[in-house]
Amino acid sequence: PRSPALPIRPALMATGKDLNPSYLRERGRHSDGQRFRFQNFAQRVAAVDIDVHHRLTADDMAEWRREAGEEEAEEARPFAMQTLERWVELNQTGQFTAFRTELSPMLLSVPLMLHRQDAIFEALHRHLTGVSTEALPPMLELATALAVDLRQEFYPRFAPLLGALGRLLGSSAEDVARVEAVFTAAAYLLKYLLRQLLADLPAALAAYAPLLSHPKQHVRDFAAESFSYLLRRLPRASLPAALPATLLPQIGCSSNLDSGIALLLFHTVRGLSQRFHSRTPEVLAPLLEALSSASSTASASASAS
Repeated sequence: PRSPALPIRPALMATGKDLNPSYLRERGRHSDGQRFRFQNFAQRVAAVDIDVHHRLTADDMAEWRREAGEEEAEEARPFAMQTLERWVELNQTGQFTAFRTELSPMLLSVPLMLHRQDAIFEALHRHLTGVSTEALPPMLELATALAVDLRQEFYPRFAPLLGALGRLLGSSAEDVARVEAVFTAAAYLLKYLLRQLLADLPAALAAYAPLLSHPKQHVRDFAAESFSYLLRRLPRASLPAALPATLLPQIGCSSNLDSGIALLLFHTVRGLSQRFHSRTPEVLAPLLEALSSASSTASASASAS
């Protein structure tokens, strides 16, 4: 049997027109007759789904192949090359074709990728500069596939790549399809690099700060939602020290960043069915204690002066 591919979500149309679900469900027979429906910006933002943690991932595919007996056939082919090949017929844009033509010779094996990683990432950053929304999804999916193949060797590239993702939204934060593609890729990177990011959480948050402090509210919200995955995965023993050390130095830097951190805490403690997440007390207690201590110290200093 063939292995399942990672799901490809069709991009939301930047014009606000989207396929009418009732028309598709009834095949036009008992619907309102409208093939497309208009969605305003708020509705399109609300429809964006960046929850990658309940989707099939590269690690899931590897396990599926082991169960299906396909591991030996696929182990010599990097996941990045498989990803690139899967998009050949799905994306025929000129920008992606040029991207694939340049990168595919460097993705033939993991040892070759390790040897050519400087050239790979230079090409990736160059092609992401000025890329159209239509050509963006396969390029970003390849970036996450590189994290699967390179793992710890990829980690030093995380912060520069995150900066590139932020620049993609610089003047295009109203392009919902672009926002969704960027934060889906960011969420996959956080998932695949979880071990390395948790070991250096303050640096991870510092790299994410430009997204958390973005001028647009919906961008800050998506940034907070994606980064909350890391805070929820912190080991219980390290929570009391790690959370204040990570979050408190960022508070007060800017009003937008303060808003992003507030959203980050909200998404961290938000559970299902309008309930709190099970780790809410463990997350809030050390932060409240640290804030109380800082407030007492500030008051004592003010009284002494």
